Amino acid sequence: MTPEPVDSIRRSGLRVTTQRVAVLQALEDMPHADTDAIHRRVQVSQPGITVQSVYVVLAALTEAGLLRRIEPAGSPALYERRIGDNHHHAICTGCGAVEDIDCAVGQAPCLEPSDAGGFAIATAEVTYWGLCAACQAAERQAAEHQPAEHHPAIHETAIHHTIPSPRN
Repeated sequence: MTPEPVDSIRRSGLRVTTQRVAVLQALEDMPHADTDAIHRRVQVSQPGITVQSVYVVLAALTEAGLLRRIEPAGSPALYERRIGDNHHHAICTGCGAVEDIDCAVGQAPCLEPSDAGGFAIATAEVTYWGLCAACQAAERQAAEHQPAEHHPAIHETAIHHTIPSPRN
């Protein structure tokens, strides 16, 4: 067990377990992972761990403030260890890659609403959607290798420009 996960679990008031340490270590290597990916990674060191156990550990670590849970539209919840700085995320609509994006300006909550509706805003979550660099490159490459489009007007013009036959 590495000291950092063990110390952070202790400081949070939770009991240190090998499952909690393994989940924190898995997320160190693969930020923005979903429960299934975390489960597969943790199974390497904890072969008997169930998906349900991983859910329980993730819930406890999130509630203790050791993990952040993000819920992008249309995908399962993702977990990360980067906490406490109210950063945002960019998500690729092509491959699903997720990148951290630092706050737009200033201190948390980073954005001030025009009308908070009586709420005392503590955090702001912004999700940017678009194509990552790899998916952009793949699209450019695919576009370069597509056959030229059929343009009927060009072919019709060529057909109509026939050489007149000589008069008899």
